[in-house]
Amino acid sequence: MVDKSFSACEFSLLSDKVASIDPILTKIFECLPLRSLVRFEAVSKHWFSLITDPHFSPLLKPRYASGLFLLPFKLQDEPFSCEVDFLPLDGINSQTPPFKRLRSVCESTDVKILHSCNGLLLCSSPRASGGDTDYFVCNPTTKKIVVLCRPADGPYGSWRGIRGLYLAYDPLKSPNYKVVCVWRFAGDLLYKILIYSSETRAWRVSESDEYFYYSSKAHFDKGAYWNGAVHWHCDTDNWFVFQTSIRKS
Repeated sequence: MVDKSFSACEFSLLSDKVASIDPILTKIFECLPLRSLVRFEAVSKHWFSLITDPHFSPLLKPRYASGLFLLPFKLQDEPFSCEVDFLPLDGINSQTPPFKRLRSVCESTDVKILHSCNGLLLCSSPRASGGDTDYFVCNPTTKKIVVLCRPADGPYGSWRGIRGLYLAYDPLKSPNYKVVCVWRFAGDLLYKILIYSSETRAWRVSESDEYFYYSSKAHFDKGAYWNGAVHWHCDTDNWFVFQTSIRKS
């Protein structure tokens, strides 16, 4: 009878062989949850380069949401506590949430979630020096944040004209995200759309129109990203829709 068992030495050699074949490694990584992939980034520089490659296939395949972050209800006069509740959707009630308090991620005592999209959070936090606000995108799984730079100088050189900020992120199409900003000129009903790209780390002015006039009241502070566009409801029971993928050559 032939003994088909592997010795410890043979198993180690086989493991090293598998670990050196990129297509096999990639197939293994595809089966792992995102939190495991984040831990495996620290195994070696080679694994890190494979997992963080923008074209890594798990980013392009649909995944069911593992859970929801819920903001506890508070009365108008109650202080904002920065606490969030995590509701698992995969049936694993003992799953440890990525974080319990927003301040554990951004080290601020007053953080607000403005919008969320496919696992990313768009947040705001007042600066310690006062008089201004920082806006940043947070990945709760990796606990990494990206602080948004100010728009370019000119009429968009501060945050005071903002009427709404929204994430546009679809990992099935691209590993990069966009932030859509609705800007209103002071004292007018003239609006403009600004777009931030995580790929360029810069803002640009929307090329769809120079600016637009909108007299009907649109709830630009209450929008949603769906099917490649940001949607806002208007008091006239119509919808204002901005396609994030349209760009002139």
